[in-house]
Amino acid sequence: MEEYYRGVVFMKKDGGDILLRKSLESPPTPDEAREMARYFGIKPREEWKLMEVAKSAVNAPLPPEWDEFEDDDNEVHFYNKILKKTSNNHPLDGYFLELIRKVREETLEFAPKKYGLKNLEELNRPGIPEPWIEFRNGKTGEPYYYNFLVNETAYTHPREIIKQAIRIESTIVIQACFRGWKVRAENRMLVEDLAAMQIQAMFRGHQARKEVDKVKYSGSEGQIRFIQRSYRAHLSKRDVFAQMEVDAARKLQAAWRGVVARGKVERKREVSFDLPDDLLGEEEEGPGVSPFARRLEELETFTRLAVAAEPDLEYMTWEEFDRRLFEEASRRSRQTSAASAASGDEKGAGAGKEKKTKALGKVKRKGRKKRDKAK
Repeated sequence: MEEYYRGVVFMKKDGGDILLRKSLESPPTPDEAREMARYFGIKPREEWKLMEVAKSAVNAPLPPEWDEFEDDDNEVHFYNKILKKTSNNHPLDGYFLELIRKVREETLEFAPKKYGLKNLEELNRPGIPEPWIEFRNGKTGEPYYYNFLVNETAYTHPREIIKQAIRIESTIVIQACFRGWKVRAENRMLVEDLAAMQIQAMFRGHQARKEVDKVKYSGSEGQIRFIQRSYRAHLSKRDVFAQMEVDAARKLQAAWRGVVARGKVERKREVSFDLPDDLLGEEEEGPGVSPFARRLEELETFTRLAVAAEPDLEYMTWEEFDRRLFEEASRRSRQTSAASAASGDEKGAGAGKEKKTKALGKVKRKGRKKRDKAK
């Protein structure tokens, strides 16, 4: 670090001016800068930002206390007149090595800046765009520029080169977009043409098949119409029969619900409903209540009970409907048989009573005749 600070003091005092004067008198070349970069361990292509330091080190000045000389083998050496010592390295090597180390620490990446239409205005600022470095011709003093990244030399300012590249790139992009649009338009037209050709081919095939069918079935038009008419009639009848089946099913279900409702009402009346005495022909004793009013009240009660016993609508399958219908028919048959037996018993009992009455009448008449004869 001592050599670095000595170099800093020297470069600020007189070294900067000496370096500038030597650069104008004997300007360095890109090859000399590349050789100095190798001496300091710089890779020109990867670390092109350090090439400015290597270029300055080519014409590095000697401090006043140092002298440069060559030995018998043409090797360069440096002698310090104050310290009375000799060195094989330039006195400012430490200064330039420390500059290189600092630049490497401060530089995050060595990728050059990319210019485009968005940052085109930055090219108008003073300076040389990256990664170009300015050199001068030692004879004419004319500037030229070198790009260590691609090893390219340019005698035009890099600003104009980059602008031209941007214009060319923009032109290429526009041309590519136009060619893409043109290709897509041609493809779209081709697809439309193919679709139209396919539709026309399908229509021509349809027309051809139609003509073939006319020739093929020219003598069977009457039979074809008869078959079509018969089929339409079949479809109509099928719809009518389907509706008739639906209506018949509804009627059967309604009838079955009526049978169930009447059965429930009859069973309820048999269990919990007694007919009034006036309906049986026997007058109820007690003043103030007429038989007609009593009969009307009982009929209203019967009607209310019948309405309350109305069953809810229920839906069932045909098998369940047939089973319930059979059970109801069986029950009614049993009730009819029982009623017939009961009426037969009542008629037998009435006939016996009538015979007995007739016999008693005959006995009474015989007794009366005997009493008349005795008189």
